[in-house]
Order: sequence, then structure tokens, then C-alpha cells
Amino acid sequence: MSRPRTALASALLALVAVAGCSTPPSGLAEEVPEIADAWRARVDQNVASGQLSELEQDALADYWVTDEEYARARESLPVCMAERGFTAVLQPQGGFSTTADPEYWDGRDLNDPEVDAASSRAVNECQAGFAWIEAYYWDMRSNPQAWDFWEALVACAQRLGLTEGAGMSTEELKVATLESEEFLAECRSDPWSLAQGREPVGGPDVGD
Repeated sequence: MSRPRTALASALLALVAVAGCSTPPSGLAEEVPEIADAWRARVDQNVASGQLSELEQDALADYWVTDEEYARARESLPVCMAERGFTAVLQPQGGFSTTADPEYWDGRDLNDPEVDAASSRAVNECQAGFAWIEAYYWDMRSNPQAWDFWEALVACAQRLGLTEGAGMSTEELKVATLESEEFLAECRSDPWSLAQGREPVGGPDVGD
């Protein structure tokens, strides 16, 4: 039997927090929220790079990826993966699991190096047209303020009433986190979620 693999969207925005969202009632257009200037600047930079697909540019034209746009962008992924010999099951909170089609691969699964390499290529090819849609969809919802790691770390400390890190610059925070694993340990796994009162979903101990 093929071993499952979870294929998550590339960490294009260097953010890790993930928050679920509800689908708007059928027939009602999703309201576009107030978008942080930092998000608008990032979208503009991506569009100017010329590397976005037409689908990605259309979805990000108003600086927000709606539930409908996100769902529509992912519709083609299972078909694309199937054409390459893999079964892809979309996950409700982003990404998808992948298994090898035993008939296509003569009974071999993802433990086989050739099949594993082919799976990686298929994921890259099939996500290529909407990777930014996936990234922005989740990241804007989980981090509406567009905080970087260090901004989120300070916000987390403030929310938890911690005095560590108060008044420190980004460079000072970087040094402190490298020197001590205990420094703001309560926040370092997922400062974005903790700063907003959500359960942490894991993440790096330090940011870039």
C-alpha cells in the first residue's frame, strides 16, 4: 500500500500559522476585509515579478483570495495528479495527501525512489499555477496584520503579559533567541496564533 504523503503549499511567505475559515452562505459574495498595507505591498511585489499565473493574478486583483477562488483554484489538482499516476485527496485546511496509483506504477509506492521523485515533480507541476493562491489564502487569514516573526513574537509576549523582550529591537531579539532556548519559549513555536488568542499550530523556533 502506498504510504501517504502530505503535500503542503510552499512556505512562500515564511509564515506558519494556519487558521480555519468558514464558507460564506451559498449565493452570497464574500466580503473583502480591510487588507493590511504590508499585504498589499507583498501582492504588488509578486505581481510585478511576472511569475504569477493568470489564475493567481485574477484571484489577487483585489488583494484577497475568497473561499470560492481558493476552491476553484484547487479543482484541477486531483486531475493533474491522476494524469501523472497519483491519487491526491484535498485536505480541508490546505494541502493534500498523495498516494501512488498501484496500476500506474506496477504495484510500487512512494517508498520506491523513482516513484517518490516522480511524486515530487508532479506536486511541483500541479501546484505551479496556484501556489500563491494557497499561500495567501491561509496566511492572510492566520496573520491579518502581516506581522513578521519578530513582530508576532513581541505581540505574543504582550498578550501573555510577559516582560521578556519589552523594548528590544529586532536584532536584540534575534540574539536573545539564539543565546537562550528559554527566551520567550512560550511564544516561539507559533507567535502568530498565540498573539491572537488561538491555539499554536507549531512552527520554527526562530525566524529569519
